[in-house]
Amino acid sequence: MSRGLGLFTPLRTGSKFWPILVAILLVAVVLAIVLGALLSSTDDQVATGDTAATGGTAATGGTAGDGGEDGAAAGVAVTLVEVVDGDTIWVRMPDGSEEKVRYIGIDAPELPHEDSPGEYLGREAASHNEALLTAGPLRLETDVEPRDEFGRLLAYVWASDVFVNERMVLDGYAWAHNYPPNLSRQDQLWAAHDRARETGVGVWQ
Repeated sequence: MSRGLGLFTPLRTGSKFWPILVAILLVAVVLAIVLGALLSSTDDQVATGDTAATGGTAATGGTAGDGGEDGAAAGVAVTLVEVVDGDTIWVRMPDGSEEKVRYIGIDAPELPHEDSPGEYLGREAASHNEALLTAGPLRLETDVEPRDEFGRLLAYVWASDVFVNERMVLDGYAWAHNYPPNLSRQDQLWAAHDRARETGVGVWQ
């Protein structure tokens, strides 16, 4: 018989090369398992990183900048405690604390007090503010700077879908006024200011 196949003779049963071959196969299997585990771990870390990158901004829902009436769905739900005047109120926060809130971007006529006789339509502005606040559940939307030098909370105020800051200006019971850096909705407020002046309502009569 030809000896041409003698190359495979060492692989016969009982050959001394079988233990070496088995060892090599076992090492290959172990390496494959370890490599698979490492790849799976890497995929999990990537997936976790992607989730953090796409979901980590949810806490900014209470900040201005969404535009339009979207702000009514953002911000912090509060309860009205007292109307101070046409641009200031007291509210009860979700934790039970009370905050004095100054409306961002507007300036309403002053009420009479011991040092001043007040301004034209000051009482009417306060009453109109109170009427607007009854439109529905109240929410506060903050901007870049959360408080003024007096410690008052600065906010855009929504009563259901009514943007109270804007309506006070649009109905002629306040003027638009820039208070940097809180300017996210100032274009909207100035548009209301111009319209009220053109139609001659409230303080523009």
